Amino acid sequence: MKLLIADDEIEILEGIRSVIDWEEHDIRICGEASDGRSALELIYKLSPNIVLMDIRMPKLTGLQVLEEIYKNKLNIKSIILSGYDDFYYAQEAINLQATDYLLKPCQPNEILESVLRAKKVIEAENLKDTLFDKYKNYFYENLSVLREKLLRELIYNTYSDYSTLENKMDLYKINLNKSNLVVTILQIDILPESNKEFNPIDIETLKIAIKEIIENTIPESYGKEIFQNNEDIVIVLSNENEINSYAILNKTFMDIKETIKNELQISITIGIGGVVNNIEEIFKSYNEAASAIEAKFFMGEDNVIVFDEISIKNLNSIRYPLNEDIKIINCLSTGNIEKLKSSVDDYFNTLCSDSLVSKEYIKYSCFALLGSIFKFCLEKTINIDTVLGAKENWISDINKCKTIFELKETILSIVYYILNVISESKNTNYLIKNAVEYIKENFAKDISLETIAKNIFITPGYLSLLFKQETGVNFLEYLHTYRIQKAKEYFHNKLLKNYEVSRMVGYTNEKYFSQMFKRYTGLTPTQYKESIL
Repeated sequence: MKLLIADDEIEILEGIRSVIDWEEHDIRICGEASDGRSALELIYKLSPNIVLMDIRMPKLTGLQVLEEIYKNKLNIKSIILSGYDDFYYAQEAINLQATDYLLKPCQPNEILESVLRAKKVIEAENLKDTLFDKYKNYFYENLSVLREKLLRELIYNTYSDYSTLENKMDLYKINLNKSNLVVTILQIDILPESNKEFNPIDIETLKIAIKEIIENTIPESYGKEIFQNNEDIVIVLSNENEINSYAILNKTFMDIKETIKNELQISITIGIGGVVNNIEEIFKSYNEAASAIEAKFFMGEDNVIVFDEISIKNLNSIRYPLNEDIKIINCLSTGNIEKLKSSVDDYFNTLCSDSLVSKEYIKYSCFALLGSIFKFCLEKTINIDTVLGAKENWISDINKCKTIFELKETILSIVYYILNVISESKNTNYLIKNAVEYIKENFAKDISLETIAKNIFITPGYLSLLFKQETGVNFLEYLHTYRIQKAKEYFHNKLLKNYEVSRMVGYTNEKYFSQMFKRYTGLTPTQYKESIL
């Protein structure tokens, strides 16, 4: 702590300096002045924490120095020494925010106690400033979190005190106009199939890249806020002049969708809500955007869907496709695989005729179809334990379907599975036979359990189960074994390089191919080639 002493009486200066052990109290005398002007110059030069000065000094009085300190808002505590017991001086010193006013002659302990009081005040203020700076930094470090929390409260209509909303929006630096707003929701449909090792960190990085594309594509004339809400990316836009034009919005988001597809190699669906007139109503636009996103169940993925362009059918007018249900069961009963797919198509066409019904109703109808299938299995004394064992997976698969096209494929996989159960009694598993044929024909391509399952109309889970039952190994083991066997055959051609054979058998990464080759043969590709020379 630095102390400056100013007094025109030299003996008083020396007494204050020498009589009191300042170092013991962690106080250092940084300067001394014998007149007011010198004191002021030292104040600017040395920046003391405390100034102890006489009220009457040449050139500038103590009050004049105090006035300069006060006028320039210097962070200094001032203690006035005066030999004049005059209320005017004391009053002026207090008005100029002097910490203390001591009358001469004063004892050393009085001076020390006054300086220590000033020191204590400074330390308390420093602690307060430190805490304030700490929480201020904490606020700015978490500003994005606070901003997103407020925006979520607005879209969910849980914000309570709208009288403070404008101030909070300014404080959180939310870049939106107060009127003409629209909410848009962006959902990732499918992650890149080529990367089977896609992990949560990659997904979050992907979302950051998506937000960057959105930022760069939306014109600067729009006020915009972009934030993540669970797995969705929410965009709130405002533009007093252009926001009412859905054509402009639609084109902007079509550009975003295509840019994301081209640069990131992923498919997204975008739902656009209606325009609202004030910030308090953006929850309405958000709900409409959510309904538009739900409509991808019927309209398919990789779309920009505008809420005003969709309609939901009244459930009272929906007819369950009973005749089509019966046709599917008849195909199962007769084993008519040729008509089975068209019967499932007819079932969904009838269920979704005229206009969009709710996603929930479609799924409930599929559960009703499952009931008919179980009833058929019971009546025909089909291996019901096998069928019921798959029931939980079927229900889960139906609930997971994100589009009606996925749902139709899931139902197809179920009815084909039933046919497969029927065919097991004849020792013919045509599904696995088709899967093996697909592997043999496409092993050099980037194939997966999902791509094969889709090709033979069965869900990946069922295909994995059946493959293991039928072949005794899981799908990946079979695929790697077949690829490595083909690689061994290719290596008899001495002109082929390792990386060429790697690509010929479906491995784009030569290092990974070498690892797999050694795992299944005990030799590296180079060692194997040397062994057959």
